[in-house]
Amino acid sequence: MPRSFTATTITLIPKIDSPQTWSDFRPIFLYNVTNKIMTKLSYNKLAPVLPTLISPSQSGFVPGRLIGDNILMVQELTHSLDLRYSKGNVILELDMSKAYDRLRWKFLYSVMSRMGFPRRFMHLIKQAVKSCLVYYAFKMVKLLAFFKSTHGFRQGDPISPSLFIIAAEALF
Repeated sequence: MPRSFTATTITLIPKIDSPQTWSDFRPIFLYNVTNKIMTKLSYNKLAPVLPTLISPSQSGFVPGRLIGDNILMVQELTHSLDLRYSKGNVILELDMSKAYDRLRWKFLYSVMSRMGFPRRFMHLIKQAVKSCLVYYAFKMVKLLAFFKSTHGFRQGDPISPSLFIIAAEALF
């Protein structure tokens, strides 16, 4: 895949007036349209098989499932626990902080391989995600330096949520 297809420009938008540190900026990723089309086409191939690959307890980003079902399930569970056990109960909720940013691609590819994804499809995903060159633009001036990203998913990319839940499936 040509580098120009996967090039991404990061523009920093100030969160506050007179920003002083990097945390005072919000990064906005501007993707090449060709790459967006490629990942959307890949998602369209992946979406029909997601319900068979992802466990029923995972409802986010799976076609035909509603995340609201999990809320109802938790409400029913807490009601049932209250009726059965008069002593204290504990429900633990875990949140994966910066989950998209921390996921290692090697782990994703390992999970996809174990799930039986075709090598050609995995290669396409690798090309779309791993070969991404990232440029920084500051005050509308594109910097010449770039870096090759090594982990994480691009927010706003049509296939990112699906790839994340595939990787997360290995945790259940």
